[in-house]
Amino acid sequence: MKKTYSPLKSIRKRCIDCAETWAEVKICNADKDNGSIEKCPLFPFRLGKTVKGMSRIKAIYKYCLWCTQSKDKRGIEEKCSGDIEKYECPLFPYRFGKNPTCSGRKGNIEELKKYQAQKKLSQVSKL
Repeated sequence: MKKTYSPLKSIRKRCIDCAETWAEVKICNADKDNGSIEKCPLFPFRLGKTVKGMSRIKAIYKYCLWCTQSKDKRGIEEKCSGDIEKYECPLFPYRFGKNPTCSGRKGNIEELKKYQAQKKLSQVSKL
């Protein structure tokens, strides 16, 4: 099974894939809309740091819209659907603007209780 990274690590990995070297990621000029490069929504997170007031998941969603040249989730789904093993992009699990590790926790009390119980069991088993 393919390793899934956190959203921030996924962004860093995608930036390194795009720029090819870490040195190029540091000097990336994708924050400027100079005609040759579009303004990249991942740019603020490229160095692996959080940015106050900005969501990493939403930045990934905006990037996926740009990459697939889509206007909505349906366009992303048409171009990037299927098995995660098939895709090389580290942003694939987050492409719809949702964190798959958090799904089911909000709004569903039963799922939340089950998640909390599993988390508590895993902490006890580590001791």
